Amino acid sequence: MAGTVGTSRQQHLGVSGVGTARARNNRRTSVSSECGSLQQDASFVPPVFEKSPDVLVQLDKIRGNLLFSELDDNQWSVVKNAMRPIQFALGSYIIKQGDEGDYFYVVETGRCDIYVHPTKKVFSGEGDLEIGEFKTSIGPEKSFGELALMYNQPRAATVQAGTDCVLWAVDRRTFRSIVMHSTNAKRNLYKNMLRRVEILSKLTENERDRIADAVKPVKFHAGDVIIREGDNSSKMTMNFYMIEEGEVACTKAGQAPEEAKRLGSGDYFGEIALLTDSPRQATVTALTEVRCVTIDRDCFNRLFGPLLEVLSTRMAMYNLPNQPPPPAATTAAATATATSPTASTTSVSIP
Repeated sequence: MAGTVGTSRQQHLGVSGVGTARARNNRRTSVSSECGSLQQDASFVPPVFEKSPDVLVQLDKIRGNLLFSELDDNQWSVVKNAMRPIQFALGSYIIKQGDEGDYFYVVETGRCDIYVHPTKKVFSGEGDLEIGEFKTSIGPEKSFGELALMYNQPRAATVQAGTDCVLWAVDRRTFRSIVMHSTNAKRNLYKNMLRRVEILSKLTENERDRIADAVKPVKFHAGDVIIREGDNSSKMTMNFYMIEEGEVACTKAGQAPEEAKRLGSGDYFGEIALLTDSPRQATVTALTEVRCVTIDRDCFNRLFGPLLEVLSTRMAMYNLPNQPPPPAATTAAATATATSPTASTTSVSIP
């Protein structure tokens, strides 16, 4: 079954000039024919699908999506204008495992079911083979399809319409020109920040890439307590933070406010949480509006596993009192250390 957007649906969405899913499928081009560069193409003019003011406001709800969250207002406007709604009927295949990626999708309404088959290619021509094992379902404001667009790789899963649904679609070239340019700039920023994290300084470029792709943006308001002295993994997930913008204060119980250690853009704290099971030994509070990126121990462990044992040998530089042996790779972590990139490699004594 093919997905289409009927005239009445176009009017309801406040969108003009919307193509059909058939036209979408006919526009497929070879991945090898596209420029592999992540740089913006100066000659490229992104498509514009006119939308009502109400629809533009509605689309702003998905700006929090990780791939869009770091776009500036102009970039977001380009992506938003290039989005087109495509309707899929119950049972329609939206993407097929093994196919080339052509669109990135955000769900507006309905449910999409995701299946993964152990073979690379599960469809041959028009004939459907096994779609594989059901993995999960996603609904409104959730997205899929970005990996095939980011990495020039075949679709890694099959997505089928679990109900009648409407998706917002961004074409491959617009995605790469706007979204990937921003994403790549952020990745390089995060990699440079990671190079300054002493216990991670021996990671390879590939390993830094993996962390840079896994970190998540988070914002704090002035006065927010980001981590609290004494917290441990039995109470919450322990995270490592890198500061993009803003300023925080690191304090210990009984310490005078003027003695607080201040950290700003490019600094980091909580890296020991990736490796140990000790309680937080300092409180970190936002002094201004703060933007950080963060990764928790569980995610770090999934990425690196046994590498934690190698990194734990670098813990001696922190000279933590009564530090227990590094836990097994599956143990949650805790303590926070604050270190400034402009300071020496000597640890600040607020783990």
